[in-house]
Amino acid sequence: MHPILCLVGEVIVTTLVTGFTHPGARLRLLGLIPVALCVLQCVPLCMKSMVRTPWAALVGGYSITYLFHYLDVAVLSDWSFEHNSPVSGLVRPSEDANTDDRAQSRKPNDTIVHRLLFGVKMASSFRFVGTPYQTRNTPPVIAADRKYFLQRTFAVIVVSYVVLDFINSNNDPMIASKYLTLEKVPFLTRLDQITAEEVVIRAFAVLAAAVGLNCVQGGIYNIFALLAVSTGVSNPSEWPPFYGSPRDAYTLRKFWNVFWHQTNARKFSSIAHYTVHGCMKLPRGSIGARYLRMLVAFLSSGIMHLLGDLAAGVQLRDSGAMRFFLAQALGMIIEDVAIRAYRRLPPGTKIPLVAEKGLGFLWVAIFLTWSVPAYMYPMMWRANQGLNDSTIPFSFFGPGAERIKAVGCLLSAGVVSLSGILIT
Repeated sequence: MHPILCLVGEVIVTTLVTGFTHPGARLRLLGLIPVALCVLQCVPLCMKSMVRTPWAALVGGYSITYLFHYLDVAVLSDWSFEHNSPVSGLVRPSEDANTDDRAQSRKPNDTIVHRLLFGVKMASSFRFVGTPYQTRNTPPVIAADRKYFLQRTFAVIVVSYVVLDFINSNNDPMIASKYLTLEKVPFLTRLDQITAEEVVIRAFAVLAAAVGLNCVQGGIYNIFALLAVSTGVSNPSEWPPFYGSPRDAYTLRKFWNVFWHQTNARKFSSIAHYTVHGCMKLPRGSIGARYLRMLVAFLSSGIMHLLGDLAAGVQLRDSGAMRFFLAQALGMIIEDVAIRAYRRLPPGTKIPLVAEKGLGFLWVAIFLTWSVPAYMYPMMWRANQGLNDSTIPFSFFGPGAERIKAVGCLLSAGVVSLSGILIT
């Protein structure tokens, strides 16, 4: 079976099970079996079927994400059609949920169509936007007007495509094979060998990876947003920005909890709360429970991305996913200790707020430059061989025929956007 069909199968199972079964029903737990089987079928075939590592990683990554998503909405959080909300107690309403939001919990009409729509909502809602259970730190909606939303979304898609094309066209296989390999991942143990050139290349590689990932994930998100809003399936208010503001990324905690996308936050939070408070029976509110939840969340993320690495053709022994995500937990603990110690200093010894944030950005940049290669370098095995491994199918910097196809890709998105504007 093709990996994409496996992914579609997971979406269908999630839709039907959450829409047509009661919370706590045995069928919900049994539903994990076909979803897990789809993942087991999908991951080994991704690289063979999708050819390029970014494409394989995307399909395999979303397949694994849906396994975690199903575990959350159908088993752990136990979303209920009757209550239009989770009933397990793991998920609590957001503190800023207003009365209108809470009104969504009223019992809906019990029809096949309504249950199917609820199941689709559960299968497609990662941040639960517009509900009392919206993921914390979801960015506010920027474009509420439909016409402006379509114009802005189309512009973001174009910019994302062009930036990805520019990054890929400037890849140098010789530099990559010399500096961006598994042997270059360790840093602190090679201080006597590292040159200034390697540090600069490492830093720019990490920056390019972050920008590229932002464009890939944000670009795909905006393509779906463009299609959904232009066809009238959903409203602009249901599509807040995928990422937060980079101005908030001056601590590791804010980098991951505010700036970075929060599409997996609910899944990892549910798993962490269930593990720490449900299985270990640790009381809420203690520092130990808080840090243990953080560790479980990053461990879950590491497992998810490790499987994604396997889908992209990375060998298990080469994957640095677990090392990278557990390093983020360690970095946050170090950061918390440093911030607490700084706050205890006398007021006269503290530096201005602007300088504090400047040091914070520097700390985040240094930490990510040190830690990201463990996850990123193994994924570059095809690029290091000089093979075409771009996320985008056609390049503006390629031959004439390929440029025409690249223009055609963007024009297609433009036609969808324009049709939505004209309908308005």
